[in-house]
Amino acid sequence: MRVGVAAADLPAQRDTVSLVVVLDTSGSMLSDNRIGVARQLINGILDRLTARDRVALVTYGSTVQVAQPFVSGAKTGGMRSVVGEIYPDGSTYVEGGIRKAYELAAQAKGLPSRMVVIPDGVGNLGATGPDSILKPLDENAVRGTVLTALGMGVSGNYNDVMLETLANRGNGTYHYIQDRAEAAEFLGEAVQGILVEVARDARVQVEFNPEAVRKYRLIGYENRAVKDSDFRDDTLDFGELGFARDVTALYELRLFDEASDEDILATARLRWRDALTQEVVEVEEGITLGEFSAGIGDTAVGFRLAAGVAEFAELMRKSYWAQCGDLASVRGLFGGEVEGDLGWMLAGAEPLFEGYCEK
Repeated sequence: MRVGVAAADLPAQRDTVSLVVVLDTSGSMLSDNRIGVARQLINGILDRLTARDRVALVTYGSTVQVAQPFVSGAKTGGMRSVVGEIYPDGSTYVEGGIRKAYELAAQAKGLPSRMVVIPDGVGNLGATGPDSILKPLDENAVRGTVLTALGMGVSGNYNDVMLETLANRGNGTYHYIQDRAEAAEFLGEAVQGILVEVARDARVQVEFNPEAVRKYRLIGYENRAVKDSDFRDDTLDFGELGFARDVTALYELRLFDEASDEDILATARLRWRDALTQEVVEVEEGITLGEFSAGIGDTAVGFRLAAGVAEFAELMRKSYWAQCGDLASVRGLFGGEVEGDLGWMLAGAEPLFEGYCEK
């Protein structure tokens, strides 16, 4: 069963914002042309600013610099030149860069405050432990600055978990950008989520009908679990959604034989705080057995793609629930012959994958 949540469409006119861009300029940004991708992202973000917006640039390597104090969104030529001339070198002083960025963000002058952090890994200078790096976020999150993390790189010191945590603690979102193609895709639409906040403290709860569903399992999201009793506790910190963001959750179900098409199998609830009014909103929707497809072959292409990705991940981590599975079944979900990035990914996994079947 798939449960999807999509954010609202982009409003006709967004609020004016105060934006701080934080760029990692350490030596590792030379690998895989990460600095080139970062320049592409920054220039694309600047292209979407209006004359009413304001923007500043903080860089961090072995030292931290305010490379560009605040300027109007219509006067970003100097900042583009600075970004174009940066040559990565030195260590990675993440904590110092984030602290300096929050100092600038505090000068928002009543405007909604936004921050974009573009790193490729974790710190190796100054306070490098996770708690120390995240401390500035906890100290400043109450100020309302929304942080977006755009992670660079494909190998080496890249740390996905740290960057996801960075975004979560900074009341924002996290995106992984591997190369120029992914940067272009991000700039095509999702970039607006940096500038437009749709919802705060969003969370989803799915309640299953015990008279129709014998067993169920959420696939993934182990680090996003929320206690049932906490769902309506609006004092807790949950996730944020920007424009054009969507979230998909997959469940594996085992039903009672007596379940009928009219039976409600599950009730999905979504609760969030409106970014504009700050009012808490909750909606819910029942899901009946009659809404399910008769078989996997009758489902939409997008559903089979999501199921294939989930199955592949379960196989790669040798999940108990994927025993006796194989990559051939994944290819079947993808539709047989797979080309492009998916084909490359599956082909590369073949030598790594060893089938296993524990009875």
